[in-house]
Amino acid sequence: MSTVNREMFEYGSALKMDGQCSPKGVDSQVNYNVFMEDRYNHLVSLIDKAENPEELKELKSGFISLSGYKKSEEFLKEVENKLMGISFHDGGNLYSSTEKNKVTECSEEYENDCNESGDLTRIKQFINAEMDEELIAWKQERRKRIEKKKEKTNTQYQKHKDIIANREERIKDEIKELKKQLNIEKGDTFESKKIQNRISLLECVINGHGQIAFGRYEQGKGNEAILWRFLKTDGTKALFISEKGLDCQRYDSQKKDITWEKCSLRHWLNNEFLNSAFTLDERARIVKTRVTADKNPKFNTDSGEDTMDRVFLLSLNQEEELFDSDADCKCEPTDYVKKLGALFEYGQCWWWLRSPGCVSRYAAYVNGGGSPNYHGSYVNYTFYVVRPALWIDLNL
Repeated sequence: MSTVNREMFEYGSALKMDGQCSPKGVDSQVNYNVFMEDRYNHLVSLIDKAENPEELKELKSGFISLSGYKKSEEFLKEVENKLMGISFHDGGNLYSSTEKNKVTECSEEYENDCNESGDLTRIKQFINAEMDEELIAWKQERRKRIEKKKEKTNTQYQKHKDIIANREERIKDEIKELKKQLNIEKGDTFESKKIQNRISLLECVINGHGQIAFGRYEQGKGNEAILWRFLKTDGTKALFISEKGLDCQRYDSQKKDITWEKCSLRHWLNNEFLNSAFTLDERARIVKTRVTADKNPKFNTDSGEDTMDRVFLLSLNQEEELFDSDADCKCEPTDYVKKLGALFEYGQCWWWLRSPGCVSRYAAYVNGGGSPNYHGSYVNYTFYVVRPALWIDLNL
């Protein structure tokens, strides 16, 4: 109980006797006058102490009961004004437009308590006007922010669109020039093959799909041109994956906990394979790029640290992102990997991904049906196929 409420309770209890305001056996008129004077003085003394609506409402009821006595009407007005200030203000600031419901509830409560006051309508009109102005200002500011953000987004989009359009125009112009050179260059020469490969590369970028011949590797009939499938571009480089499974290799030479960062297959791809499959000029076109240590989406297996590689395997996340369907993800083995004992079904081989399996001694893979296997297999299995991926510099 607050200080004001407690004092009013104690004062009222002292005066109550058999439900009457005057004690028994005393002149009622004299005691009534004493009671009125004491109650009036007591209520006046509590005005400055009242700090919340409940205390003010108690005071208000008290002054209403003294209606007509001395300056009760003036003090009633003072209490009502103080009550209005606490009810409708929060730290001196009107409630924001988002709190209209609270203000409405306060208005209804205040109206029930002091509907005899002629100031209520004016007070409510003032509050609603203030809130409407605030709401309008907020809406205008929000609209400005949205328009500014939209303008910035449109500018960025148009700039990006212009860059793409300009790049496409440059690529198309380059393709035209290369085709002119190809018509001049007669026969199946090294230079003509180089020009044709460049045209194929640029057409992949323009069309968003296609193949290029890049590098050479044993595929069953000696070293043959490696066909690479286009996956995507990123600035001035393009990502490709071999169209066929090129070799059978263990993910790691030992059956142990391992990550892509430290496995023997990563070392083989960036050394033996890189040096045997590509010429010096071709290796210069292969971009050394950051290969992220993507987690297995279904298992919280340690995936190690990011690496910097020229040749790598796709992760589970990339396999899901870059292939449209399981059928699109199927991989045909070369005759060479068949002789090495590659595991394949219905003419399609099983190929390694770089992501870990359910435990660190397992690595994920794609089966013959083109579906990724998140559980994985032992890293030292010999019959899974290697399907390398690499980024090629478009400017070289």
